[in-house]
Amino acid sequence: MYGNKQLQYFVACVEEGSFSRAAEAQYTTQPNISRVIKLLEQELGIELFTRNAHGITPTAEGRALYRYASEIIQREKMIANLAESRSEDHLRLSFNQSRSIAKAVLDFHSVRDKKIHIHAFEKMTELVIRDVEQFQSDLGFVFVMDIKMPAFAYHLERKGLEYEILFQTDAQISVGGNNPLSGRKQVSLKDLQGMRFVQFDDDYFSFQNGICTIEPSLKPAFHKALMTNSTSITITMLNSGDFCNLCILPFYGVEPYGELSMIPIRPALTVNVVCIHRPEMTNEMKTFLEYLNSLKSMKEQQ
Repeated sequence: MYGNKQLQYFVACVEEGSFSRAAEAQYTTQPNISRVIKLLEQELGIELFTRNAHGITPTAEGRALYRYASEIIQREKMIANLAESRSEDHLRLSFNQSRSIAKAVLDFHSVRDKKIHIHAFEKMTELVIRDVEQFQSDLGFVFVMDIKMPAFAYHLERKGLEYEILFQTDAQISVGGNNPLSGRKQVSLKDLQGMRFVQFDDDYFSFQNGICTIEPSLKPAFHKALMTNSTSITITMLNSGDFCNLCILPFYGVEPYGELSMIPIRPALTVNVVCIHRPEMTNEMKTFLEYLNSLKSMKEQQ
């Protein structure tokens, strides 16, 4: 039966497109990679790659095996992550694109005197939920519009997850100087018709999905939105073009980007900053949540 190392080598070959590059990525030799792949092909009775002068390309059977092999390797990583995530000096976080959360993570790391190992990743809402459910993240932080909260709460309940609303704020749009809405004190949803958007995510709980639930006429604009998980691309598009971006005001530690304008949407649309977690939490998870709640208390006193 094929083993984990065989699958790792095979996946590396597919992703690198070359036995030699796969060998470098796996810290082994090209002859060893070639030998392992040949044995795997013999064992399965199928040809996994076509070889040519430019490298290797997976066959149809190879592409199918790649999907299965990738899932097996990912599952094994999840098992390893589960054990490590219970360690008191580790904290894994997934969150929607947010400079406020990033700043809170940085400050918490400093408060803990850097004695904690933190993994922090920006992801779309459905992936944050998946990460917490599958023990890849200890805590998840997402932005959910009020209109989506009942469905969001039901979705988490079915997965055995819990949540806590940390902050509430209002939806805004962010624009650069080339946008026709620049300089406005406020905008309505009707004003956003025909606008070009650059957005971080596109799932059921995203801002644009929530807003399209309220104002269906905006669906064509969001259908053509430029989607990216890169903050730098978002800022570049806002500064260089006439794009706009759905967002919320920073709720902790950072100021809005000076070169961009943030314009409130009126009537106001409430957005909840939500923490997702499993019922049982480590001390580090509890400490980080307590830290965030202390920031909430300071903000309310200002």
